[in-house]
Order: sequence, then structure tokens, then C-alpha cells
Amino acid sequence: MPYSLKGRNVLVTAGSRGLGALVCEKFAAEGANVLINYHSNVEAAQQLADKLEKEYSVKCHIAQADTLVAAENDQLVHTAVEKLGGLDIIIANAGWTRFTRPGDIYDMSHDEWNKCWAANVMSHLQLMQTAQPIMSKNPDGGVYIATSSVAGITTSGSSMAYSVTKAAGLHLMKHFAFTFGPEIRVNAVLPGLLLTEWGMKFGDNIINALKERSTLRHETYLDDCADAYISLAKNTSATGQQLTVDAGLALGHLPSAKVLMHLSLGLGFALQLNLVSQTAKDQLSRNPMTTFSLRGFCSGGISSVGGSSRPSYKDSHALSLEANSCGNSVSFKLIGQKRPTGLKTREQGIENDSQKLNVFSDIRIARILNNIGEKDNERRK
Repeated sequence: MPYSLKGRNVLVTAGSRGLGALVCEKFAAEGANVLINYHSNVEAAQQLADKLEKEYSVKCHIAQADTLVAAENDQLVHTAVEKLGGLDIIIANAGWTRFTRPGDIYDMSHDEWNKCWAANVMSHLQLMQTAQPIMSKNPDGGVYIATSSVAGITTSGSSMAYSVTKAAGLHLMKHFAFTFGPEIRVNAVLPGLLLTEWGMKFGDNIINALKERSTLRHETYLDDCADAYISLAKNTSATGQQLTVDAGLALGHLPSAKVLMHLSLGLGFALQLNLVSQTAKDQLSRNPMTTFSLRGFCSGGISSVGGSSRPSYKDSHALSLEANSCGNSVSFKLIGQKRPTGLKTREQGIENDSQKLNVFSDIRIARILNNIGEKDNERRK
């Protein structure tokens, strides 16, 4: 049956800026009263509260709390009940991460891993432990919606810790839904790339790459993502669900024939190649399952990193590249013209220049080129 949001009391954590602020406005537009949680930016929170009260004639308050701290999560729920007169809906939007080197398990300290865990998992547990007895007594029960991420269902995101803890948060969400139904409906929204203040920190190259990698070839629009919270809050038949709103970022698309790629190699170094092949383009247009050979250039050579005993090409000669394309997955093999130093395999090293080196780690598309006119094997700076 319909669940009207008019007159409902809503707590939004991390609600003063970005996606959280827009979610607050969406609920206020539906006639709901809102408590805006903020961590440090009291000015932004108060300005938003004043705006929502004036434009939508609803009750709107602010409350400072650090959602990394259990006691503050507990107090935040009680503050919402006190200031709004009750609590029907929690939008758990807070989280924590920082940018790290992809695939580097040492780039985040144990304390930072614990911080990710506290923000992206334990905060949900703490909020629910306090809110469940309150919302279960409501005539219409309650709603809990967590902000997750496509990083929780893929090996992507700003950090490994973020991806892992978002995945854990999703499983916790399902346990909540299973445990507290039918009184409380529990779901999660999984945004892709959002061009908020945080999202812009990825930089133009990565932002453009993520847009091109998405099925719809654009970022996740903030308004579309915020609408998902309203839809889930109203939907009385959905619980335990992961609503992905990512413009197809996790899905991807058929491979393009001409791509500038970053290959993050499992051996610890990165190689940038401009893959330009009319032959490959023709083959892909006929059949997405094809094998083709291209030529790539290693700009400046592949060099050792950090003084470790990783392979090192001391020149800038071209490398032969075999690319096996099948749907959205592309696997590569490199054939070095020069024998790399410092590489040990089960066969105790590279025996000759033609021996193939398997490249088995993630392929990160840095940019899709728009024009096909450049010459094959063009070296780009």
C-alpha cells in the first residue's frame, strides 16, 4: 500500500553537502521533516535547513555528530526524535575513504582500514541498534536506506578498504532487512561517479575515463541518484535490495577499437599504450569476439619503481601487444623486444626475447579517443 512521505520525520547523516544535501531537499519537497547531520560545516548545514524550512514549510534542524563514534551515532538518533517529534526514516549517507594506489595493500594503514570499517559498517550497526526499537513502534514501521557504492560490488573505488567495507555494509543491510522485517524496510543505493566536491577530486582524466566506461557514457547525475532514495522510501514491497544508480558504470560496454589505456600490471608498474588499429576496428565491427595484434609504445621505457627488483626495460622500444577481446573483458599479452631485468618466474627468468609475458591484472581505461584519424602506433605524450 502507498507510503506517503508527508509529515514523516527523516534523519540524514552527512546531509549538509553533496548528495546528502540534495536528498534532504527531496524529502522536504515531499513534505517530510528533516534533521540534517553534519560533521564540521555548520554554516552549510544551517543554510540548507533555513532554505528548506522557508521553501517547503517543514521542520528542519541540524545536529553535529561524528558517525565514526558509536556514542555520537546513538545520540544522533535521540536528537532526531527530540527535535522532530519522532523518527520514521534514516538515510545513512555518511562514509569515509581516501585515495590510494590501486591494488596496493600497503597504501592504507591499519588505523585507516579500521576507520573505513567504522564509517562504512559499524556506523550502520550503531544507528540501527538505537533506532530499531523506536521505528518498530511506529504505526507504519520505519525505513532505513544506506548509501553504498558500486565499489561495493566491483573491485573499484577510491581505495581497497572502501570497496571491501562497502561490500560488508551491503551484507549487513541484507541482515537488517531479514531481521527487522516486516516492521522496518532496509535497502541501499549504490551510486556510480557523482560529480560532487568529493567526486571532482578524481581529476579530469579519471572522470572522463569513467564516463566513457559507463554504458550511458556519462556520470551518475545527482538528481537521478537522489530520486532513488525517495522511490525506495515510498516502495512498500522492496527490502534487502541494492539499487544501483551508476549510468552503467559497473556494466560497461562493448570494447572500442581505439582506446588510450592504462595497464596496471600485477608486476608493479604501469604502461600507457595508444591502441590504434583499423584492422582491429574492422574485426570488432564484424564480431566482438576476436583476437588481433597491435603495436604499442612504452613512453620513456618501463622502469623500476621504488628501488625494488621489478622488471625494467631500459629503452623506449615498441612492445608487441596481443589483445583478445570478448565482450567487456579484454586480456593482454606483452612480447618484449628487450629482456627485462629482475624478473623471476617459475622457469627462472625470461629465456629469450620472444617469450610472452602474461599480463593478468586490471585494465584501467584512461580515455576513449574521439577521432580515428591518427596513424597506427602513434605515440602520445
